[in-house]
Amino acid sequence: MKAEYYIAEGCTLGNMIENYSMTWKVYNMSVVEEDIQIHNFTIIAYPQVKSNDLQTFGITEDQIVKEYKPKNDPYSVKTWDPIL
Repeated sequence: MKAEYYIAEGCTLGNMIENYSMTWKVYNMSVVEEDIQIHNFTIIAYPQVKSNDLQTFGITEDQIVKEYKPKNDPYSVKTWDPIL
């Protein structure tokens, strides 16, 4: 993701956002016969401490930042509510 400039040089899981821990998954697939490339990623930021002021949020390749709420599927960021 750094090579594609989604993430600035020097950023790590531990220093990207203060008071948050982060996870990310990257999936790149190429189908040679049809010359198709699929690039998916999911980044989730979790508050390091429980607080009403800090929420879990995530982003996928659609570039829409979304907030987790208990009604959402915790395993699918795409089902989360967009932050407006």
